[in-house]
Amino acid sequence: MTRLPRVLFICCGNTCRSVFAKHIGRHLFGGRAHFESAGLCPQQAEDAQMAIKTLKERYGIDASGHMPCDVRYVSLSSYDLIVALESDVATELEIPASVKFESWAVDDPYGRPEEYVSCSQVVERKLQDLMRRLPPAAMIESN
Repeated sequence: MTRLPRVLFICCGNTCRSVFAKHIGRHLFGGRAHFESAGLCPQQAEDAQMAIKTLKERYGIDASGHMPCDVRYVSLSSYDLIVALESDVATELEIPASVKFESWAVDDPYGRPEEYVSCSQVVERKLQDLMRRLPPAAMIESN
């Protein structure tokens, strides 16, 4: 039995970069992968408003229901790939050996409203690269 590839994006507050990655990824992949996001130290929902606004204005994506999630409550072993958008992820978490891990260099725009669009563009480019590399659902075996 096959299933969709599962990807978890992690940053510090789960209010900017990982929110962009999750929602732009869902938009670009069109259901060919399952994307989620979490934070090392999740902030309040209102702290994600600038990212939510950027997603709506730039991509037409409604992410208004986003609630920051604490990565400590996520089953990391249930993912095929974990992508760190925060340099501390690798040192803060114990990534299961069965899960692929990569780190993307994406500057945090939090507190700098003028940087949100460029941050979303960087994330979009990295997601387009991921689209070329992520195996299709037919190659992922269900556990």
